[in-house]
Amino acid sequence: EGHGTGTAAGDPLEAEALAKVFTGQRAANNPLIVGSVKTRIGHLEGASGLAGLIKTVLMLENDLILPNGNFEKANERIDLEKSRFRIPTQVEPWPKSGTRRASVCNYGYGGSNAHVIIDSASDYLTNRRLKGLHRRVLARSSSVKLLPEISEQPTGARVFLLSAQSEASAKLQTQQLITHLTTRRGSFGAEDFHSLAHTLASRRSQLSWRTATPASSVRELIERLSTGSKRTKCYGSAKLAFVFSGHGAQW
Repeated sequence: EGHGTGTAAGDPLEAEALAKVFTGQRAANNPLIVGSVKTRIGHLEGASGLAGLIKTVLMLENDLILPNGNFEKANERIDLEKSRFRIPTQVEPWPKSGTRRASVCNYGYGGSNAHVIIDSASDYLTNRRLKGLHRRVLARSSSVKLLPEISEQPTGARVFLLSAQSEASAKLQTQQLITHLTTRRGSFGAEDFHSLAHTLASRRSQLSWRTATPASSVRELIERLSTGSKRTKCYGSAKLAFVFSGHGAQW
């Protein structure tokens, strides 16, 4: 499980390091399977390593290797055949021979490098002739709720920001959001509502054409988006007053 940010500079360097450590003595017909959870959920920054760890544990628990999302071809600076790498593009069973083992790589902004090696709990138990459960189990009598209760009750007004490079693209984004909300309306809870507002405002590039729509519920948001919110074009960039980097070594 690689760090795999998808950057032109970072991926080849990581691939080179992995090849030096893991594939020097590896047979050509037994390539190292490499993946990254970022192809599915993006970069979670400080939590990205934890996401990769969770994915890897689940794969070991279920004896499955998960595919990389939307993979077509490798960076031209990464020679998969020479490096003896293989990128999975579909779900496949984990090979049964030997102990199932995985490594999780993750890098930090300041140059930190975390590497975790995980063995299958099932193999650990079998090799030591121990009895135990290697998968998570939820008893039928458990009172744990697997899904949050869905509520259409007002959750407090939030502002939903959409931004695009052109007015036509802004209109398309609005329609796509309406479709998404309508499709998921029955399963869209208060937590999802607040998370959507935060993601649109803080985790998306701020482009020139913008629409800001206040709403207190999914129903109200759909109605306001459908009636047409005013789209405004922003000219120029705001002047910078203060910068709080959070990591002085990077400035």
